[in-house]
Amino acid sequence: MTRSPKEDAVVQRILADPELQGILGDPDMQKVLRACQVPGVLSKYMNDKVFGPKIQKLARAGLVQLHP
Repeated sequence: MTRSPKEDAVVQRILADPELQGILGDPDMQKVLRACQVPGVLSKYMNDKVFGPKIQKLARAGLVQLHP
């Protein structure tokens, strides 16, 4: 599968950011991201002291989308 230039830029940004790599590789964070697919769960984690900032960083990097 061929990536678009925009997708390549996202991949390069992830590879260049050890913090993003750590967040994406964290098994607990992966569980949280799966849980956030259920309506209403995201707000719980956005207010969490540990997971909220991580979700926000992923959103700023364009890796997750936050919908109200």
